[in-house]
Amino acid sequence: MSELPILPTTVVGSHGKPGWWHACKDMHARGEWGSYDLEELLTDAVDIAILDQERAGVDIIIDGESRRLDGYVDGYYSIIDGLARLPRGAPGRSLGL
Repeated sequence: MSELPILPTTVVGSHGKPGWWHACKDMHARGEWGSYDLEELLTDAVDIAILDQERAGVDIIIDGESRRLDGYVDGYYSIIDGLARLPRGAPGRSLGL
């Protein structure tokens, strides 16, 4: 392990999920993907989250909660006034935001 700086950087919480992550998770939920397909998806998502943090120079990296499928944040849309989910299909996108 390398020595950390006096004030190391890290992140907290979920890494942004790409559109393909959402599409593939939905395919698995509908039974169109098997357990090995899902494991590959989750491993790839963790690898990307780690790579993004390494490229940004983050000192203490995390997995970005990329294996979390339960939509933890989604529950906040119903309890916080003024908070709304963005619709999928932002300009130039068919999947994700």
